[in-house]
Amino acid sequence: MTKAGKETWVLSGVHTFTRPATVKQGTLALARGRSLAAKTVVAVELGATLELGFKGSPRGRQLTLDGKPQPPGNYSATTSPEFIQGGGVLSVES
Repeated sequence: MTKAGKETWVLSGVHTFTRPATVKQGTLALARGRSLAAKTVVAVELGATLELGFKGSPRGRQLTLDGKPQPPGNYSATTSPEFIQGGGVLSVES
């Protein structure tokens, strides 16, 4: 899935697709921790936003911010405010 354009897309259901999710422009808002399937590869380009609008910490297989793969760890608005908003945390595994 590729999010382009300046508007906001909101994913509010439980999704099971396993293809990469790329945010090129605007905001991809995840309303639930399971709005993306477990171990989804997520990429957020400079100027785009991933909004984690949930409590908890879903797992992702890989996170790329502005073309740079991130090491395993927990990512949030606190750790990556240029790319992530909201109160949730994305846990990236190796």
